[in-house]
Amino acid sequence: IDAARQQYFAARLPYRRLDTVTSRFSDLKNAIDPVADYLAERENDPAFTGFHRIEYGLFSKNSLDGLAPIADKLVADIATLNGRVRALRLAPEDLGAGVERQARFLADGQIRKGENRYAGSDLAEFSASFEGMEKNVDLLTPLLEGAAPDTARSIVKARTDIRAALDGLKQGQTDYPSY
Repeated sequence: IDAARQQYFAARLPYRRLDTVTSRFSDLKNAIDPVADYLAERENDPAFTGFHRIEYGLFSKNSLDGLAPIADKLVADIATLNGRVRALRLAPEDLGAGVERQARFLADGQIRKGENRYAGSDLAEFSASFEGMEKNVDLLTPLLEGAAPDTARSIVKARTDIRAALDGLKQGQTDYPSY
């Protein structure tokens, strides 16, 4: 179980770094990342698949039973997502909109309610999601510095403040407490 939990996090956090683009593929997002709260039969719903179904098995049930087919489908869905993401050609406004959408999602939903009730890994996932947002900002900063330097400075400051707040929650160098 402990090894499977570590592998879960090793796969989950890189996925969260793609949050700014995964919403473009709702069919895959709904297979890879459905939350039981939004399903009619919650954890017993057949649509409860992907990461959260594995999280539920590993952290709530403390069991690997029945997870192999879920993991196999997740791997296939992630491979499909990888191909679609690689084929994307995003304009600067798409990058900015992705950051805005993800920031609103985190602020209005996940930060208030949490999403990973079984693993309690929300803080680590916020950080990973923010890393993905930072990558988009890195790509946009040269354009923004020329067009709107005050806005660029404001974003850099906000980014620094958010990263400091997240890092301040760590226990030790890398671990976040349960959310």
